[in-house]
Amino acid sequence: MPTSPVDLIPKRKSSGSEISDQIISIVTNVYVSLSFVPVILFSLLYGVLYFYSAQAEENLNAAKQEVAGMESEVDYDKKTEVERFAKRLDVIEVLLSDHMKSSKAFAFIESITHRSVAFNTFKFIADGTMEASGQTVNYTTLGEQIIAWENNKDIEGFQLEQVSLADDGTVSFKVIMQVIPAVYKEIEGVEEDLVDDN
Repeated sequence: MPTSPVDLIPKRKSSGSEISDQIISIVTNVYVSLSFVPVILFSLLYGVLYFYSAQAEENLNAAKQEVAGMESEVDYDKKTEVERFAKRLDVIEVLLSDHMKSSKAFAFIESITHRSVAFNTFKFIADGTMEASGQTVNYTTLGEQIIAWENNKDIEGFQLEQVSLADDGTVSFKVIMQVIPAVYKEIEGVEEDLVDDN
């Protein structure tokens, strides 16, 4: 069996091999050093969160003690103020119930209004007349709105006033319309309630 020669004296490595060994050694050392960075960061984060939670718990306990002290004191002026506020809430409840009546009238107006027409003022008059000021994008849209009013069975008649064209092409107008009693009854109930409240 042939034997292979063994070098007892190691050969000197080339300079390129030494440089690559040094680079590998440096990279390994940096990698090992950087592996401790997450551990250190997590430890710092845990410490900060622990300190913050202890501080928050201390603040919470102080707030609870302060609230307990306030609850033990009886302030009769505040009680009177709350009772007055409750009475005001009762008045608001009445107004909101009246609002539901007017909502039906506004729903009627919304149902007869072209999507490009916007009203900015409304006035309901005791004889069943509704006055409104509005604006639309152009005369064509105003014409379509007029046709819709003419074809609506709930409108007995209407009159356009103060029609004007703005520089940007929009058309402003005022309309006075007479509606049938079924629509007006909802409005009349609101007006009577508002007069009674004053």
